[in-house]
Amino acid sequence: MFSFTKEQKIIDISGIRLGGQPGVNPTVLFGGFFFKGNPDFNNAKKQLEEMYKLSKKTGNSAI
Repeated sequence: MFSFTKEQKIIDISGIRLGGQPGVNPTVLFGGFFFKGNPDFNNAKKQLEEMYKLSKKTGNSAI
């Protein structure tokens, strides 16, 4: 399995751990609205609901 030679940091956000060596912590769904330029706030609620639906379906945490 791949690993980084440099020491990796792990942060905790409300009990959800991010970072570390690959495979140490589970995948996290992380929603964002600024990846394509301007945010689409009219569609934001729908997108967040879909992310949380996927979180429940997959068991991956969502932020």
